[in-house]
Amino acid sequence: MAPKKQAKSSDSQTKESISRSDSQSLDASQDVDYASKINEAVKVKNESAKEKRRECKKTILADHNARVEKLHSNIEQCVQKHDEEIRAIRRPKVQQLVELVNQKRELEVRVDKCQAEIEQAYLSTAQQLQVAFDGRVEEMNG
Repeated sequence: MAPKKQAKSSDSQTKESISRSDSQSLDASQDVDYASKINEAVKVKNESAKEKRRECKKTILADHNARVEKLHSNIEQCVQKHDEEIRAIRRPKVQQLVELVNQKRELEVRVDKCQAEIEQAYLSTAQQLQVAFDGRVEEMNG
């Protein structure tokens, strides 16, 4: 009877090896499924992280551009305010300069007129002196 035990034993070993190989193939296919699921989950997570980074960059860039635009606007307002203040300060000075230039022109006209009168008086006096000298010379000669 001993030989039957061996047959049973080899049958059971064969069955066990078949069931092991089946379970190993099931384990291997399950491992492949788990690995592919893990890889897919990692890809989804990476894509999600990339999208989140893109959105974060967009937000940061939009905030940056808004701040730059606001600063630019503030700078323009400051420049405009400064220009208005400078014009307000310069306006009276420019008006005063215009008045002074007009006064200078008037004085130059008066000076030119006075110089012409002096020149005329000088010429008149010179003629009178010439006549007087000529009269004296005739008296002395004659």
